[in-house]
Amino acid sequence: ASISRWTNSLRNAIRQHPGHDELFGSFRRAAYTEGSELLFVHAAIDPGAPLTAQSDHLWWGSPAFRGLAQPYAGFRRVISGCNPRGEGAHLDAFTCCLDGGAGFGGTLNIACFSLDGAIVENFAI
Repeated sequence: ASISRWTNSLRNAIRQHPGHDELFGSFRRAAYTEGSELLFVHAAIDPGAPLTAQSDHLWWGSPAFRGLAQPYAGFRRVISGCNPRGEGAHLDAFTCCLDGGAGFGGTLNIACFSLDGAIVENFAI
């Protein structure tokens, strides 16, 4: 209950400054290539839900993301940058997670993808 009260007071404080609701509402939650070949998300997707209904799965992940058995919504590959469960980087047939544990003693992984979803170049720092 105290977290709910704190969240509500934070929302009220933000709403006292015009334009903030519009700004937060315009943040993109996912990005995709012009031809919808690749989908880029923060953490994951829920394969059972359309992109417009992903909600928190984009931020906090979904156990069904890893090992996706078929392309999601016509995208050749879904690429995430974070694995909230700490499972690290992976590359499967239709998904890729680049999380190498940066900020927690691991690496920052970077990759360049071709439109068919293949990794063209990658490195870790």
